[in-house]
Order: sequence, then structure tokens, then C-alpha cells
Amino acid sequence: MKRSSATGLLALGIIVGASACSATESTFKEKAADFIQSDTVTDGVGQAFTEAECDEPADTEVGTTFQCTATGADEIAYTFDVEITAENEFTLTGVNASE
Repeated sequence: MKRSSATGLLALGIIVGASACSATESTFKEKAADFIQSDTVTDGVGQAFTEAECDEPADTEVGTTFQCTATGADEIAYTFDVEITAENEFTLTGVNASE
């Protein structure tokens, strides 16, 4: 089983909306998938990811967690742990190669 270290990923976060409105569960789901496929994550983890799909979080409360999956450039499926860290912000807290 191949595992990827999340060390470079722990500090990666994104603000999902700059408007006065709160982000919805759907917004967090979509923005997390987009972020996983971004250059920021590629640079932080050391490879690009495609086909990112995320679960919709149960709610948008700070501390809520959800998961995403994506395929790495190495053609291995990865699972990303995501935590909502502020009203319009989330952080990727971990990544592991799926079994």
C-alpha cells in the first residue's frame, strides 16, 4: 500500500467566498474539489490531482469534516480530509492513498 505524507498539506486552506453571505454545504463541496485540483495543492503535495469529488458536509459549522477523493498524477486514488475552519473557509488536514 502506498501512502502520501500530508506534511506539506496541513497548512493549505482556502477562503471559499468573499461575499457577506455564508457558504452553503454545496459551496464547500464544490470549492474543495476545485482546490484539490489547484496549483496550490500540486505544489504542496508534489503532484497534480484530477477527477476530484467531495462529499457534501453535513452542515457548515466550524469543525465539520468531510472527505474528497481524487486521482493523482501517479494514477493512484487519494482520499483528502477537509475541515471547515471558519464561516467561509476550509483546510485540507490530511491526504492518504486509498486502498
